[in-house]
Amino acid sequence: MNDNIDNINFEAEKFSLDSSVVIAFFNSNLEFILREIFRNKIYFSSEIFKEIKRYDLSSFNYHISGIETMEESEYFYKISGEHLSFSVADTHLITICKFNSLVCVSFEKKMRKVCKEENIKSIGLLHILKEAVNLSLLDNEKARNIVLKLKNGGLYLDTKAFNEILDVF
Repeated sequence: MNDNIDNINFEAEKFSLDSSVVIAFFNSNLEFILREIFRNKIYFSSEIFKEIKRYDLSSFNYHISGIETMEESEYFYKISGEHLSFSVADTHLITICKFNSLVCVSFEKKMRKVCKEENIKSIGLLHILKEAVNLSLLDNEKARNIVLKLKNGGLYLDTKAFNEILDVF
């Protein structure tokens, strides 16, 4: 697991969350963790927003961002062509992160791999939970229980990633 949390300044950086992150935390009644960690403005891709607008996001400081320039459109189509397995929302997320200097927050290893290739900062579940522990929102045992709760609630984590996260806590 590529642990680049030391390169992330949670106070200064802006973040864009993948729908899987929002859905997993809201469905597990853990949205307070996202709200506290990402206190600064969150940028949702307009495509991601379509998938999460049913959740009550009123307590979040967020902005909806779309593809606005020809350069962004060309980049979107380039990434779409190179990564045929990505959904429109995935490609949209990568594009807005690239052009708005946002940190991509995704549980998907493939998304974070592409972010790394494209020089886009990215974080996953481990980073979210580490920051929650740093902010004293959770202790290690609660973080561990959240990983188990999310996995039992349907969040896909491959065995290696699951074990690595549990080993940290």
